[in-house]
Amino acid sequence: MGFFEEFRELSEGSTFAAPTLDHPFVELSNPVCGDLVRMRVQIEQGRVAYYGYQQKGCWPVSGCLELLGQLSQGA
Repeated sequence: MGFFEEFRELSEGSTFAAPTLDHPFVELSNPVCGDLVRMRVQIEQGRVAYYGYQQKGCWPVSGCLELLGQLSQGA
């Protein structure tokens, strides 16, 4: 199994990495480097009630997804 073949959590301190994501989710990819991100955001009463992601890629991608989760909590 190669380094980028499975979705995985790169950081043990990750709060928002999700082993599974219910549908619907958005999938974004970068064909140049092969990064792949799946995100699910649930809005309730005008606020972010749930934020989760899966990612295949480098650690900066994971770090940005974690930061986005921290900034969006309750927003």
